[in-house]
Formats: sequence, structure tokens, C-alpha cells
Amino acid sequence: MVSFENEVRMRFKSNNFFPDSTGTTVIGDYHVEQIPSRDNSEGLVSFKVAPEEPIFEDSLPWRARREGEYFLSFLSLVSLSNCDFQAGLFDHKNLVPHEIRYTLARKPFNFDLVRESYDKLSTLAPENKRRFVNACKRYRQAISIYDREPIVSFFLLVVAIESLSNKMHLANDDVVWSVYERFHGMSFKKKIRSSVKFVEFICRYLPPNILNDEGNIELLKLRLLSAYSIRNWFVHDGEDLPTPVVVADQCKARSLVCKIVKNGKEYEIRAPALLWLEKIVVNTLMGFLSSESGKSESTSVFRDLAEKSGVYKMNLREGHPTIPKGQVIDIEFIKKWVEMDP
Repeated sequence: MVSFENEVRMRFKSNNFFPDSTGTTVIGDYHVEQIPSRDNSEGLVSFKVAPEEPIFEDSLPWRARREGEYFLSFLSLVSLSNCDFQAGLFDHKNLVPHEIRYTLARKPFNFDLVRESYDKLSTLAPENKRRFVNACKRYRQAISIYDREPIVSFFLLVVAIESLSNKMHLANDDVVWSVYERFHGMSFKKKIRSSVKFVEFICRYLPPNILNDEGNIELLKLRLLSAYSIRNWFVHDGEDLPTPVVVADQCKARSLVCKIVKNGKEYEIRAPALLWLEKIVVNTLMGFLSSESGKSESTSVFRDLAEKSGVYKMNLREGHPTIPKGQVIDIEFIKKWVEMDP
């Protein structure tokens, strides 16, 4: 079989600098060379890629970008620096256009909705107020890095739901276990765990019109279980966003069905599109807000949370002076009197 190799060249910038006259350095299959810049902080990584089997049309450039990112991540660690991707060429063509760009639509603020939602937030039960604001923070973080770190966005969208779902009361009798056995296998133990709460929370609070649009509830739950598994693979194995997620977004589908082997076990997952997951998360959180509001008297939310967020009880060393209420604690006092591991 004829093998066609494609050259990849990736430009990067680091907070480190290249010593003068570095030239080109060969590290395994990768060539690193300095390129002229004002502070000697920019370089090129060059390598070759070739398809070994029939693959999706756009996946070879995407795979090349990922291979280069792997190398830059390794280089960052061993050189104690941030080696940041700047641009790239695949077979002399721009590498970036092969990638899907995750962006949010530009639209006007609807401040009537904002005001109405704040009124609901102010009447949530006290603990739900804190958790809902945490969910808002995780959502904002997720969409702020859509185009740079989609796997972290994916993880944060799941965490936004977990901010609330982990405290949901759920009994074994509340769960239809067949879908979990279908996903994990018949040996799955019927136990309320975080992944079950994540799925059941969404199905409980997703507004009826969105839930109806999703159609088959079992397939919805399988998509959500797949999303939670991707979250686990990122947290526990450091895995990247699976390629089928990106392909599902390119096809404007809810998910793409594929098989993944983990720890010697094969899973059939319905890899959910990132944009689909974002829609589900937003609507679930807004559904929760509507369903659970009115559980307490209207009180301030953000001011109260901000005041409490900075309050910690620190261990003071023996012989510390008396601290009157309201005294400002500066960093010198902390260094002298607060117990710490220097």
C-alpha cells in the first residue's frame, strides 16, 4: 500500500526563550527550531503524519494538531514553561480551518428575563442559592474557553449540573435501572452514585418542551451517561475530548454512536455534541430555578455569598495576640502568627 506523508509545521510561543544560535534541535520524530522574534520566545515544531487506515476526511489534520499539542504539553512540563500553540500548517495549508469553532451566538440582552430570574434566585432555599451561583460560575468558565479548551468546557458543563445534582434526594425505587444496566452491563450494582444523580437530575428539571423534543428518554439517558463517562475519563485519566464529540457537532447531531475500550472493557457510547450538552445544561438549570424558587423569603444573594466566601477559621500559633472583632489581618500578621507549612 502506498503511504502518503504530510508535513506538519506548528508555530508556538513560550515564556521561556531560545538561547542565541539554537538552530534546529531534533527530539525523537520532532524538529524544533527557533524563529526570529523580538524576545527569542517563538519557535516551530515540524513532523510528519500519514494515514494508516481509512479515516474520516478531516480527521488527519485534526489528529496532526492533537499530536503537536501533545508534544507542546510535554515540552511545557519538562521546560517549566507555557508553550502555547499559535498557528500551524498541514501539507502547506492552514491547519486551523479544519477545526470546528465553538462560539456563542451574538444577541441582545433580555433584561426582563434577567430581572425575573434574579427574583427567582433570591427565593431559592439558602443552600440552593449558593450551589446555583456556583453552577453559574462553572457555566461562565465553560463558555469562556469554548474555542481553546473544549474538553475543559465539556467537563465544566457537567460540573455545573453536579453543583446541584449531588445534593438531590434520590432513592433506589425512584430510578429505572434498565438503562444503567444497558450502558454498564448487567453486573452494574444498583446504587445511587454521582452519575445516576446527574442523569436523573437533568430528566427531572429539563423543561417539558425540551424533554419532549429529545424524544426517546432512554437514548437521552444514554447520551447523558456518555457525557458523564467523558467527564470521568478527563478527571481520572487526563483524556482529551473524544473525536466523535467533534464529529457530532460537525454533523449538527445530538450524538454519535461509537465503541470505546477502557480498562479492558468495551463501552458503546453516544458521544454527545458539545453544543447539545450546553443547551441541555442551560435549560436544566433554568428549569431548576423555576421549579425550586419560592422556597424562602427573598434575600440578597451575591453580597451574602461574597461576604461568606472569604471567612475561614485559621489555626493561630501559641502566644498569638488578642484579635479584636473587625481588626484587619495583613500578610505580615499571617506570616508571624498563623500556623502554616513554610
